[in-house]
Amino acid sequence: MGEAMKRVKIRYYVATSIALLLMAIVMGLAPPRVAAMQPLPLTSTSLALNPDDPAQQTVGRLRFMGGLVLKSTNRDFGGLSGLRAGADGHMLAITDTGFWVAFNTIERGGRLVRAARTAPGYRLYALPGTTPPKPGMVRAPEAAGPGIALEIWELGFAEFGTFVAGIPAPLSVGTIALDDGSTVQGFLCEAAGLDGALDITHFGGWRDYLAHRAAAPS
Repeated sequence: MGEAMKRVKIRYYVATSIALLLMAIVMGLAPPRVAAMQPLPLTSTSLALNPDDPAQQTVGRLRFMGGLVLKSTNRDFGGLSGLRAGADGHMLAITDTGFWVAFNTIERGGRLVRAARTAPGYRLYALPGTTPPKPGMVRAPEAAGPGIALEIWELGFAEFGTFVAGIPAPLSVGTIALDDGSTVQGFLCEAAGLDGALDITHFGGWRDYLAHRAAAPS
């Protein structure tokens, strides 16, 4: 029974799109000759091998291990060059603007299953005062429309547990109803966290909201 349980996978969604490396936990920015590191606002978006089939993981004998698009509101971030990865998950790189970037990654062996959408009855908010910016989704029975876009990821029990343990308030994990009638475990937001939050439900998803904000004139 124990071995059978270990083989069972948990499916859950991540509205903010976490790739196989899942997320950079600590990231800093400093000029080359300055030792002190400063926190860097960072958002990550998963990069699928085949956007038309997010579940595709192989091309011939090659296996896609995952990809991330990293963005920051800090103008000194730039592109990353000379990336060096340590055995302990510590990463060191230099940006195109000449700054050092150091961060740690957590490998949980996640696998992107597919893109999906919630059933009607949810609202999505941009939470205030979060770095990097975070979305918060709440149940709202009166909400109509096509639902909120999300991704279905697959993790083992142990990996899911460590991921959940690191979720900051006001986010929590609950049961999410999908538009195909199935349910998954995913992020929900406590009502107390919505004070001052911006309702972005009409964008249909977190990615579309970020794209809109990036395209808006400053």
